[in-house]
Order: sequence, then C-alpha cells, then structure tokens
Amino acid sequence: MKLALLLTVFVLGKICVCAQESTMNSNAEMEKFREFDFWAGEWDVNLRQIQSDNSWKDWKQSHAKIYKILDGRAILELWEEKGDLSPANTIIGYSLRYYDNEQDKWILWLNWPGVNRSGSSGLTGTFRHGRGEFFSERPISDSTSLISRYTFSDITGNSLRWDDAFSKDGGKTWAANWIMEFSRTGQQKELPDGDSLHTFRKGERCQGDPFKKLEDFVGEWSGTATFNSEEKEVLPIQIKNYNSLGNCSVMSFMEVGFADEKKFKEFGLLTYNTYAGKYEDGRLSNNYNEVYRAYYGSFSEGNTLQLEKRDQDGVVIESYQWTLDSSNDLTFEKWTHTADSRSKVLSAQLTRK
Repeated sequence: MKLALLLTVFVLGKICVCAQESTMNSNAEMEKFREFDFWAGEWDVNLRQIQSDNSWKDWKQSHAKIYKILDGRAILELWEEKGDLSPANTIIGYSLRYYDNEQDKWILWLNWPGVNRSGSSGLTGTFRHGRGEFFSERPISDSTSLISRYTFSDITGNSLRWDDAFSKDGGKTWAANWIMEFSRTGQQKELPDGDSLHTFRKGERCQGDPFKKLEDFVGEWSGTATFNSEEKEVLPIQIKNYNSLGNCSVMSFMEVGFADEKKFKEFGLLTYNTYAGKYEDGRLSNNYNEVYRAYYGSFSEGNTLQLEKRDQDGVVIESYQWTLDSSNDLTFEKWTHTADSRSKVLSAQLTRK
C-alpha cells in the first residue's frame, strides 16, 4: 500500500504524497515547516501579569511539555500550572500549530478550558527575523473588533518569551496583557504510557454529563481498516486516546499502515464545545498539504458519536462516526457527501488492548 493512496483516501481526493513532496523541494521551503521546532521539549514557565500602574508582577508558575508530532508536521503544546490547586484556580491549556504552505502562514488552534467550559479558537501568523507574531480577531460590538496578538521573541536554545496583547482600534495601539518566560528543563520525550497526558491533573475540570460521555473513548485499540477504493485494501490501524485538559477532552493519535512503510498518522482533539452545544473534533494528519478539519455533532443511540464537517455554505461534505459496543470494541466509519448521496470511504474494526 503506497502512502499516496492512503492519503488520498483519507483526505478525500486532495493532493497526494507525490505532490506533497514536490511542494517541499527546497531547503527554504522546509525551513518554514520547522520554525517552531525550537520549542520542542520541557519548560518551566514564569507567567507575569500587568498591573493597574503598568508595572509587571510574577503571577503563576507553570510547566509546559511541547512535542513534535505527525512526523514533524505539527507542534503540540500541553501547559499546566504548578501546585495542588483547585480546578477553578488552575490554568491548563493546549495548542496545535502547523505551517500552511498555501497560505504561507502558521495556523494555531488552542483550547484553554474553564470549569465545565471548553471550545477551540484559532490564530494565524508568521515568523520574521526570528520573531513570530500571530493574530486573531472577533467582534465585541457592532462597531468594534478585538484583535489579539501572540508574540514569540528572544528565542534561544534554552529560553524564550511569549507576550500577549490586544487592540480595539484596528491595531493602531496595543495593550499588554501578560508575558510568559520559558526556561528549558529538558528535551522532548516520547508520549507517555497510560491513559492520561500532562494537563489531565486530577480530571476535575470538566465533570458535566457531556464530558463524562468521552471517558469511554479513552484507551488503546488495534484492528484493521478497509478502504473503499478500487483495490479494497485492508491495512492495520492503531488508535491511542488519552485523557487530557482536566477531563475536558480526549486527545487521539491514529496510525494506519504496515511497520515497514511510511504510515498515515492523524491527531485529533475531541471535546464538548460548550459554546456551540455540540461535540467538536479537530483533526490534522501528517500530509503537509492537508489543513486542520473541524467536525461537530452529537451522540445518537448508545455509544455512537456522529460528527460532520460542513463547507462555508453549511452543506455537509464529510462525516464520520465512532461506535463503542458493549465489549469495548470500537468501530470507525467515514463518508464523503454530495448533494443527494453519501459514499463510505473507510471502515475500521478495532479491539481494545
């Protein structure tokens, strides 16, 4: 099984690996994808907050674990405040960031959940002269938008600075909010064994019923995946799902393919988006030409989670579902949609390890 076919099936006809390789045929292009590699590792973080008199005060001490994932395609940040604090007083968060070659920008997706509150938001930006700036914008009234800016600067092998600021006048003036000062404590390690990642803490952050439904999907499964291509190929598949973000989310790592071949890999963050009132799954693969995809949906009968991806006009273009049966075996199915029909492109049967 060639990775080109595998990627084509997963991204539903988008550019295959042959085109992927041709778009990264220069050192300059490859350097773009590696601009955040300096961040991989473990860090102590001093979080400083601006005061009413414009002075700065050390506020919170934290620990961050940063991973290169998806064969270096993306950077995963797991950030947790130190100390044995209550969920309401503890800051935890995650980000997924990757370089989008089409836009010539870095795409950042973040989730910093509150108590029984979760949802993803995004920023985009670039590096220039060793400094990274990333922006988002949202309306706060009929006439005013709030622009947020994250800045990475003073980057060395063992330290860096991350500033947060905002503007309400279209970027003419900026108000500082906080500064994170990172000091390296170690190099990148492998993802841990067990069923919990850094940020899970005691699992006390999100305890509502919608979040508890996700707990059944934590664990490790293996099985076979069947692709509805002309070859009808069957490949081994493994899925490892972790508790994360104080029980507010499940982080998923999928691998498809044989050990002696380059595998298809996909990362997902599954949570209950309390703002949308729906389950949300944001997914990214190791195909450099693929973009982050967000799916939304709900549970149907039993333990079947159905999610859909819609286009800008609100039309469903992709859907998939997870089904967990009474024996804890897992079924994963995926479809593409047209105006009047849907076609199954993948089905997988997995057994819990």
